Amino acid sequence: MHDGATRQRGTQAGVTLVELLVSMIILAVITTMLVVTWISLQSSYAQTVNADNARSSARDALTRISSEIRGAQPSPGATAGSAVFTVANQWEVDFYSSYNQPGTSADGTGTGALALTRIYLGNPDGTTPPLTTAPYQKNLFWQRDTAAPIGSFTSADRSVVLATNVVNTGLADTSVTPNTTYTAIFRYATRDATSGDLVWTDNNDGSLNSNLAKIVAVNVRLLIDANLNHSPTRIDLQTLVSPRNAPQN
Repeated sequence: MHDGATRQRGTQAGVTLVELLVSMIILAVITTMLVVTWISLQSSYAQTVNADNARSSARDALTRISSEIRGAQPSPGATAGSAVFTVANQWEVDFYSSYNQPGTSADGTGTGALALTRIYLGNPDGTTPPLTTAPYQKNLFWQRDTAAPIGSFTSADRSVVLATNVVNTGLADTSVTPNTTYTAIFRYATRDATSGDLVWTDNNDGSLNSNLAKIVAVNVRLLIDANLNHSPTRIDLQTLVSPRNAPQN
């Protein structure tokens, strides 16, 4: 009888505590792996969406800038052959424009519709600090002189942010000669009087200020950081624009 009872208890043996603990550990490891994978996928998706949104915004900004510069006109009452730009440097370009203004004719002209306009790099609040010192993430603004006093820019004038997280001021440009410790947003072309070749400058030294009428083309380049919270994901877009109202030099 004693041997029969032992055999009966042996056939009813269940899961041991060790087996249960091993199963729980394996389940915990698998669950952790699944959660980590899910978080990684979510982060990757968010970074992709941010990059796509930043790239789309940068393209929209370049389209707007191109349209504005292409239609730039001399100041009202200016004589024939006058410059279409009143300010032209690596971070800012100013000009008169009737773009999207009431009273603009079909060809984009209209003296009564002309308004002083500028596209410039600045802090998120619109101020223009020393741009080549950290932090380098700046905003690119479009501003039109819509409020008194007419002829100068104030905080009351209409202003629109064209692009955010612009990092041109913190990235060196080795594609130009001489190299610069920044990458200019605006570079300007004039035509050599002897060879007829285009000569490019960002006018950082102001040498072009007395010859703004000779500008025949503008190269616009935007470097945007689409991933500020992680390793940089930079978007680099550029376009070449020829002001249709610029004097033919």
